[in-house]
Amino acid sequence: MPGTLTVRRLVVGLVLVMAAPAAMPLSLDDVSTMARLGATGTAIRFIDAHQQDMDPADPAWQQLEQQRLEIHRRHEDWSGLVDRVRVLPDEVPDEFRLWALTLKAGALLDSGQPQAARAVLRGLLWTSSAADEAVFREYRRMVIRSYLLEGRHGDADIAIQRYRQDHGGDAPELRRLQARVLLHEARPDDALELLADLDDSEALMLRLFALVAAGEMDAGGARVRASSLAGRDDMDARMRRGLWLTVVRAARKDEDLVVEIGAWERALAGAPLELEPDPLFALEGKPWSPYLALGLALGNREGLMVGEDAAWFELAEALASEQATQARALLAVVAWRSPEAGAAREAHEDFARSLLAGAADIWVLDSLYRDLHLPVGAKRPEHVGHYLADVLVDAGEVAAASRWLRDLEAPPQDSEALSWEVRRARVLVLAGDAAAGARVLGRTLEERHDIPGAALDRMMQVIFDIQALRHHEEALALLDAVLATGVDSRRRREIMFWKGESYTALERHQEAGMHFMRSAVLDGQEGASQWGQAARYHAARALAEAGELEDAARLYRVMLRQTDDRARRSMLEHELQRVQARLYEQRRDTR
Repeated sequence: MPGTLTVRRLVVGLVLVMAAPAAMPLSLDDVSTMARLGATGTAIRFIDAHQQDMDPADPAWQQLEQQRLEIHRRHEDWSGLVDRVRVLPDEVPDEFRLWALTLKAGALLDSGQPQAARAVLRGLLWTSSAADEAVFREYRRMVIRSYLLEGRHGDADIAIQRYRQDHGGDAPELRRLQARVLLHEARPDDALELLADLDDSEALMLRLFALVAAGEMDAGGARVRASSLAGRDDMDARMRRGLWLTVVRAARKDEDLVVEIGAWERALAGAPLELEPDPLFALEGKPWSPYLALGLALGNREGLMVGEDAAWFELAEALASEQATQARALLAVVAWRSPEAGAAREAHEDFARSLLAGAADIWVLDSLYRDLHLPVGAKRPEHVGHYLADVLVDAGEVAAASRWLRDLEAPPQDSEALSWEVRRARVLVLAGDAAAGARVLGRTLEERHDIPGAALDRMMQVIFDIQALRHHEEALALLDAVLATGVDSRRRREIMFWKGESYTALERHQEAGMHFMRSAVLDGQEGASQWGQAARYHAARALAEAGELEDAARLYRVMLRQTDDRARRSMLEHELQRVQARLYEQRRDTR
């Protein structure tokens, strides 16, 4: 964008006025605020920038790393957390490593990987056997959870009995784990007795499940109880999902399709998460099933035939204001069963608008259209992917939008292809997938050489973002592709400068110096303009890093002759003195 390019040119010009500023001070509160407001990618990039010059043995590095892992945990980014712990530097203290590995084990459990979690826990149990007994007991309880997740109820029961033998007591967590074993074994009455006097959120969730399984609560009662419990402060997103999946189970027993649909919508709401991996709450079938069943029942009652789309739309519109769930069910039938592509497209769009106009949030729609939830044999319509990507971007959920954009190869109907490709690339990059964004831009540049200036400015912004994420090889390839489109001299000098920056980051200092010097002379004034002086300054620094000390010294001397600005001269003299000192040492060593 022109404004962004102007800002970058001003930054380059200012570099001769003052030395490179220190990194912006960053507090843990700043990072926490960014993450809490949803800017998790920005928060992690800030942490990266501040950690790169720090020693992992430094407590300050560890505080930042703790904040990073907590960001992954709070947002239930289990794969991100596991991957980060896997590459912890060797220098971190044992105490910090044990804490991080504990988080990793929990993340593996929460993402439904019990065997991998147990492998981590075995090492932790061995390491902590002589340490804090409370921590040791926690690891053993996590092992029990892993058996339950894997469906090894007998092993879980044996582990619970051994735990009781070794540690005694009747702790609430142990009772909850035992209740899960009983519920898996279809013994809800025994589970209710075990949970009777517990009032924590997990116990209340399990109690609701037991009441439904024992036939002591119908779908309506389960819905009322779930609504009440879901509002508790200590009920996290995963437990809320368990509550509403229990209501789905109750509604199926009562054959109440309206309650089942409402429960599915509440179960899928709130966050971009997969369904609860705990087998206790696993359900056969997909959330589209009750929509289709209810829609077909309503259509049959009115004597409608599948394919008579106008009549289905008319009935859906008539029910929309008072019976929105039934209206969506009718639209689902047209969306997935109509032989007319145009009618199906319209039905999908109306369904999405109806869902988002009600109490449901974007994550319900996001989840419904994921491959694992689609009706058997169905294929997700591309226009729905475009719609979801747009809605998610508008909501600031860039990472979720990128999941849809990554698989979309064609622009939406009535959309300008070039603008869409650039937007798609930028969303992918901002979501942290710089390589995917670079591939999209690369293909676009290969296919088109008639790119208007405004579109090229937007492309350059994406390339700057790729540089900021330190994907410099990809950035260099894209900058070369932009050059191949035949840009004017002003943009050419800018590109030479940004290439110099990437070569500097890659520690290819000779190439960096060459590109900075090319940028300097492309101003048409042999480097005498403010831009040219900035580029020559960077060239001198790059050449000094490359060991070309004589050339660097000459560049500094020329710049000193051409400036009268006191602050600028002071900075150049300082740089020249540093180079001359290195030259002196170099010559002394060769005598």
